This record gives sequence, structure tokens and C-alpha cells, in this order.
Amino acid sequence: MTDHPTAPQRNDSDTLQIERYPVEQRAALAVFVSAFPEGNDLLYSNPPLSVAMANARVWDTFGLATVDHPFISVLLRQRRRKICAALGFPSCERVVRILSKVQPQACYVDLLARVRGAFRNPSLLSILSHLTVIGAVELTVAADLGDCPNVSFTLFEDLVMHFTRETNEEWRSILRQTSNLLQPRPDENRLFEWADPSRDEMLTRIAHGDVRKLRSVMHVRRSYYRFWNRLVDLTTFDPSNDYADLAEMQFPAAPLPGIDIIQPIHSGAVLVDEARSMGHCVLDYAEHVAVGCGYLYRVLNPERATLWIARRNSVWGIEQLAGVRNQAVSLATKYTVESWLRQTQALIQNV
Repeated sequence: MTDHPTAPQRNDSDTLQIERYPVEQRAALAVFVSAFPEGNDLLYSNPPLSVAMANARVWDTFGLATVDHPFISVLLRQRRRKICAALGFPSCERVVRILSKVQPQACYVDLLARVRGAFRNPSLLSILSHLTVIGAVELTVAADLGDCPNVSFTLFEDLVMHFTRETNEEWRSILRQTSNLLQPRPDENRLFEWADPSRDEMLTRIAHGDVRKLRSVMHVRRSYYRFWNRLVDLTTFDPSNDYADLAEMQFPAAPLPGIDIIQPIHSGAVLVDEARSMGHCVLDYAEHVAVGCGYLYRVLNPERATLWIARRNSVWGIEQLAGVRNQAVSLATKYTVESWLRQTQALIQNV
């Protein structure tokens, strides 16, 4: 009697390796390595490609036009970058190396499908190349940052460290909006339907004058607040809710003592209160105050205003003096501040 052909048997090491993958992927992987012995190496060396190939016959997210047995057998004999191209990933050795660092337990089908777009972002491609191990959190953050051209390695690390599923959706929205404001696409003349010509011009100046890497979670919060403060009505936006970390910051001692109507802003908590009261971009000056590049004061009379002073040739002078919503102040207010600056510095010099 002639024996019927049998499928290749998996060894114990293959079984143990499959058990490292998500539970919902194990059955498909077992069938895959049994049917295609030539794909067994992927199970160990490139977990994302093994999961993608194992699901190719029953799931079309990766866009394989032909998923019959001969096609997959031929594809598995190709170079890894050819397999990447067939599965919708960029066809390059760099992407192959990144995928090889993904942990098996992070290889969820829907997550791999989402993260493919991140490999077309040069900033993220560079970040992922420097990681030694890539888990589910790293893949999720990369997928969320896929269309953010300003992401930096420090911001990526910050988001991974503070990642929670509860805040993930909120951060995805904030990051994309902030990134678009920093660096809009070339074909976008007007990012928002509500932008009137003056706001549209302001947006253009911001985008071209402040294109830079988003360095950290705090930096994103400040950039998000600053840009939206300049472009939209902030009557429903309360910075104190979004700047709890900034509120704990303590500033150096004020270089000039204040008076009843001109008071130094000596802490992040006072600065947050000033931003909420005045509705302008004063929060953006926190880092400058912390390193001694200048100082902020609250002007209470003759009208409410915020003062930013800086040292020039050993003399403190007015750099910015803005009213509510960045409105120009009156001549009386400007004269009051200038008089305070002259008199206070003269007293200090005579002491």
C-alpha cells in the first residue's frame, strides 16, 4: 500500500516560537509553517513578515493580488525587501532590519497594517532604525506619528514612556494638528475652512518661520496652545488643564523688583494663570525665563498687559508689551512701564 503524503511536521522549537506570538495569530502561523517550510526562517528572523504572510490567504489588507500556493512559495524564496514590497512595505534593506527587531508578541495584524505608513516618514524611519527592540507600544506610537514630519527621537521616547490607551486618541489628534501647523503640505493654501485672510497669512508666517522638531510632550503642548491661541477663539480653552506639568516650574528671581501695578511672574503656575487671563502666547516664554534669557511681568494698571523684558548692553528694556489677545497697549501703559524700568534700574545702580 502506498503511503499518502503528509504535511511537514513542526518541531518543538517551532511550537515554542509560535507561542511567543499573539494568541489570535498562532493557528495561522502553525498552518503557514506546515504548508511552507521555506517560510520557517521568517518565524524566527522577521516576525512581522511571518504574520503578514500567514494571513495573506484569508486576509487582503496587505493587498496581495495572488495568494495561491505557488505564488507564496515563489515569493518566500525572494529577498526580504521583495517580500516587503509585495506586502505594501517600502522595499529597502533598512525596513527589513527594522521589522526584524519587532518582538513576536507585538505582531498584531491590524497594528502591522497601520504602521506601514510610518515607514514612509523619514523622521520615523530614522527613529525606528536606532531602536534595539520594538514592541507593541513603539509600533502604536509610530503608527500615530506616521504623518507628522516634525517628530524627534526625544518626543518618540517621551510618548512611549507616557503611553496609555486612554490618552492615545487625544494625543494623535493634538500631534497631527500641531505638526500640520508647523509644516503644512505644499499644496495647502488654507488649512482650515474658517481661516480668514489675516489668519491665513499669520499661519503662513508661523509655518515658514517656526518649522522645527517637536522635542517632547511639553513642547507639543506649548506649540499646540501657541498656534491655536493665535488662530482661533480661546474662550473655551483653559491652559491650566493642559499645563499641569508647567504649573510646577519655579523661575529664577526677578532681575528687577516689582511694584503694586507691575508684578513679576515668578512661577509656572502664575504664568498659566496669565495665559488664561490674557489669551496670548505667553506660555511660549517659559523656557526662556527658566534659562535667564529674560523675564515676564504682569501689568495691572493703567490697563492689563503682559511685559517681557530682556537685557541689552547691561540695561533691561522692553522686548514685548501686549494687552489682552495681543492687542496694542495705550501710550499711558507704555509710559508707565518705561518709567518703572528707568527708576528701578537707577535705584539698583545707586545702592
